[in-house]
Amino acid sequence: MARNFVIDLFCGAGGASLGFSKTGCKVVLGIDSEEIYKETYEQITNMDGSRPMFLSFDLSPCTPLTPGGQLELAEKHIVDTLKSNEFCASVDKLIFIVCAPCQPFSKLGRNVSLATRLQREIDRGLLLGVIGTILKFEPDAIFSENVPGIRSVKNVEKSVNDEATILLSAAGYETSRATVNAMNFGIPQSRLRSISISIRRSNNFAFKVPTFDVLVARPVTVKEAIGHYPPLIAGECHAEIPNHNCRELSALNLLRLSSVKPGEDNTVLATTNYGDLSLECHRSLQRRDGFRARGNFSDTYTRMDPEGVSPTITTNCISVSNGRFGHYDQNQNRGISVREAAALQSFPDSFKFFPLASLHPAATMVGNAVPPRLAEFFARNIIQELN
Repeated sequence: MARNFVIDLFCGAGGASLGFSKTGCKVVLGIDSEEIYKETYEQITNMDGSRPMFLSFDLSPCTPLTPGGQLELAEKHIVDTLKSNEFCASVDKLIFIVCAPCQPFSKLGRNVSLATRLQREIDRGLLLGVIGTILKFEPDAIFSENVPGIRSVKNVEKSVNDEATILLSAAGYETSRATVNAMNFGIPQSRLRSISISIRRSNNFAFKVPTFDVLVARPVTVKEAIGHYPPLIAGECHAEIPNHNCRELSALNLLRLSSVKPGEDNTVLATTNYGDLSLECHRSLQRRDGFRARGNFSDTYTRMDPEGVSPTITTNCISVSNGRFGHYDQNQNRGISVREAAALQSFPDSFKFFPLASLHPAATMVGNAVPPRLAEFFARNIIQELN
């Protein structure tokens, strides 16, 4: 019987692999440059009981610009992994997941150091660099998820997406792309992402990336997603629920959160029962430009709306100074926990992020992840097309 084998490049904590594994695909290998993902990734269990292997490799080619690149070594391990799993190219299907780092294409953090800008220039070429390696394996399908900026940020003259399409087309693949919002797929979060699916032309390509799940009647709310977790105080770590821990807050930030109702913006901080608690940088802008913080980080130090979806979960999702990441319950003056952030990304409660007691490493894993439910939806679409 034909099997669907999956290899996940830039796998991170495994959100995409987890989603694909739920469809019956056999995820056999995840590769990422960060060793810290290993324990978290290798807990993924396929439906046949097997687990994928994790390898920590820099997926850049070895060049004078990237002397530490290990793409060629990764290619050898992909060959060995497929062989050890008895992959048969004439019968089985092979799918690659390629979710390259999104930072080079993100609108956030544009004012960065020269070293960071240079690194992002290198990272922009990662997707194009691994495509050549992927094509050597003649996969049946390639799935990619990234921020919408990947469709516009240029690598020399063309966008990275356009260059990737040219390479794939020359190799006999048809590609469909669309910008989707995760909230339209049953994920309690507004998260815009560019989805790209390439399928070999031999499969009589007629596939278009769906922009919503017809089975999702309405968005899942924040309260529905995280309302069942026990209360915490700022800085507390729950004794029984893995990753249900949250960041400590200063006395000033506790006052700020206590003064904001769910869904309000931070302009209300200028007139609280405790006086003016607004940020000095916002006050300076107001004095200079008549600015009231609207549209300029007006969601910092505020609470989520329990009846709406959450904002995009980022790597700083446990910090109330980085967005609308305050818990909606006014009896809980704190940011959301790692566990709650994971739920807003559609991770099941059984999925743990290691080290369990960590805050920032775990939050980074959650924020960088592909929502598993989103990956599962597109995995089912790919399988249907291939079959």
